[in-house]
Amino acid sequence: TGNRFVESTFLRGTSAAVKIQSGCSNNRFSKVIIANSAGTGLSIVGSALAPVLNTVVSESLIASNQAGIESSYSSGLTVVASTLALNTRSAYYASDDQGSLFHNVAFSGNGGDLINLLDSTHLTFSQIYNSNSGDYSFVMNGSSDDIKIAGVVGGITPTSYSTVTCFHDGATNPGFTSVPGAECASSTSTFEVKTGIPSFTGKLIRTDELDLSDASNTSDDTLSVVLASAITDWFQFENPYRAWGASSSGACTSSSCSIWDWRLSPSDTFLLGKSNDLTTANESLSAESDCPSVALANLTLTSEGGGTTYLKLAFETLNDTIGDDDGLCEANESCIYTPSIGMDQGAASWDSPVLETCSMGGSPVLAGVTLKAYSR
Repeated sequence: TGNRFVESTFLRGTSAAVKIQSGCSNNRFSKVIIANSAGTGLSIVGSALAPVLNTVVSESLIASNQAGIESSYSSGLTVVASTLALNTRSAYYASDDQGSLFHNVAFSGNGGDLINLLDSTHLTFSQIYNSNSGDYSFVMNGSSDDIKIAGVVGGITPTSYSTVTCFHDGATNPGFTSVPGAECASSTSTFEVKTGIPSFTGKLIRTDELDLSDASNTSDDTLSVVLASAITDWFQFENPYRAWGASSSGACTSSSCSIWDWRLSPSDTFLLGKSNDLTTANESLSAESDCPSVALANLTLTSEGGGTTYLKLAFETLNDTIGDDDGLCEANESCIYTPSIGMDQGAASWDSPVLETCSMGGSPVLAGVTLKAYSR
């Protein structure tokens, strides 16, 4: 209980890379890499009498595991400004969870149903993007009720359907209409769907024409494809967005492995700098001047049930002794501006990230917010 993991790497778990069990609470993961687990990346296992409370994941990468996050009897799980990619099974599977919230999260290349909920209630998903996941974007079974999807939802799932798809089997207040094979549609006008394909840097390759190798990693060879048994360097990379994974998807356990880079490509036209609506480019933040207009517009979202109001284009700075450390940008907190979707908000490294501070102006809806941004 009460642990803080910052700039940490969790790799190659057999059943799970990270496991949080019954009765644990208030654990925070900031700027972490959870990758290459033959089981689940982040496993949360509570019980009806002793649920796991208030786990927060921020600015993190959960990639190339058998499953991304699998959670049962968890309350208050929050995932912000993170990327979940190339996990063989669902990115998030929940059973008997309550109050989970995913905000500004990019999903790419995950298998199965992207978000699979069983008997889980009062969950919120806002400013999320899904590309190339196997089946439905949202699946709700059993007594999964009172789900809110807010803001903008983007994606394309060409492996099974041509658009963002949702399904529920009679849920109460699911937040969307359920027509198998059809595009998700809001039943409460809290979200809109935008379709497009983003570009991440992706798998590092090296050819006569192109060299996307990693000079900091001693196991990266001339082909950029390595057997797991030949890898001696699992930790050192040129930037914090990289990790080993299978050359296709899932964990690098025995077959051919590659380094994957989950930064947004400089040529991306969908997620990079377009977090507000996935269409219009956001303004950059300049030190000591007014904040970008999309921030000054005081755009806020509210969690399912109205319990929390938070800035649409920001997340809370963790471990700074200010605020409640739930990852959401609320009144009287220090926050980081999110011009893009996912983990890549512009920090070149975690060692000495450059942060600029802007002015929120006269009377913001959420008073007392200090807004900063990484200098890309």
